[in-house]
Amino acid sequence: MAAYLKLADIKAHLRVDFDDDDAYIMDLMDMVEELVLTEIQGTVTGDGTVETALTIPAGTVETAGTTALVGTDTNFEDFTVGETITVSGETVRTIATITDNTHLTVSVAFDNTDTGLSYVVSTKKLLIGTDTAFTDFTAGDTIKVENETLRTIASITDDNNLNVTDSFAALASGLTYEVHPGIPSPIPAGLKHSMYLMLGHYYMNREAVIVGVGVNKMPYAFEYLVAPYKHWTIK
Repeated sequence: MAAYLKLADIKAHLRVDFDDDDAYIMDLMDMVEELVLTEIQGTVTGDGTVETALTIPAGTVETAGTTALVGTDTNFEDFTVGETITVSGETVRTIATITDNTHLTVSVAFDNTDTGLSYVVSTKKLLIGTDTAFTDFTAGDTIKVENETLRTIASITDDNNLNVTDSFAALASGLTYEVHPGIPSPIPAGLKHSMYLMLGHYYMNREAVIVGVGVNKMPYAFEYLVAPYKHWTIK
């Protein structure tokens, strides 16, 4: 579904006052938004370190009548309720409460009650970058670390640090990453009008070829409107 365009505005632009073509126009809206995003996004490549999980060397799991995990060498108050924690040999649990600096409870009791267990808190979704400026990007842009699936930027801490919506699987330094900047929010008037122009073109021309008609590109049109917002590929 189109994120930036509204059907009523597009119909007014097209001077369409009937509903027969609404589904077709909405399909064009989706296509044109994708077209403009592809046109401007570019790729910025850099190197950095992914910190996606914090491994704690030892702790005690208490499950008799409780779901507590007593930790050592950690600070549970640095974590957040809702993050996940994995104890060796157990499935992933969700942190339900954080009692104090060294105690927390989980959503489902642990099966193992051994002491000296290692555990991993999947809390850090940070990417520390070099050779780039993360503050040039926007939450909602996409970022891809080598050997990982695409992530969406959730927040930008500062010029060299950002967080992603889903934790990275890897924990390594010197990784190559690619940032694909998206459409600025709120959408600039020039980009929005470029979408209007392309929608008008595709709505009026429904065949792959035009026969017996001279065609000229209108100056100061689509390319002129999107040019200020292009993110050029930097390798």
